[in-house]
Amino acid sequence: MSLEVASADQIRELLTAPMAAAGVELVEVCWRPHGRQRRLLVTVDRPGGITLDECGTVSRAISALLDAADPVPGPYLLEVSSPGIERPFQGEMDWERAVGHRVRLRHRDGDAETVLEGRLLELGPTEVLLEVRLGRGRSERRAVTRETVVLAHRVVDL
Repeated sequence: MSLEVASADQIRELLTAPMAAAGVELVEVCWRPHGRQRRLLVTVDRPGGITLDECGTVSRAISALLDAADPVPGPYLLEVSSPGIERPFQGEMDWERAVGHRVRLRHRDGDAETVLEGRLLELGPTEVLLEVRLGRGRSERRAVTRETVVLAHRVVDL
């Protein structure tokens, strides 16, 4: 057992291959304070989403991996959860999963920031194409340069 707590990046490195082999994507690995204890928050997903039961199975697998490698001295809490549908995009996979769905994005437009909401039609290497509703049954397509996007997330259609 080491005397130092492994960083979130070190734990991500330890977990990435076994989780990928199980068809699970590590969305986020981070340490969060929890009273006097440490809490290791691991957010996981898979194509099509992940169920509560699958989170439980993944949690047990991660716990076994961490127990075997012992990267964390002393007690800590392990929390494994799904990312939630409206969380901010973390990477390319989030963008790919959102094609065909409504998204909201904030992007730099000169000196200002603009918020757009619409259906993500296309995802290119440098631009995204949205169909934005204008009202009264009208819509228009708007291209947004990816490097100007500050924040993006899916929007739940109810």
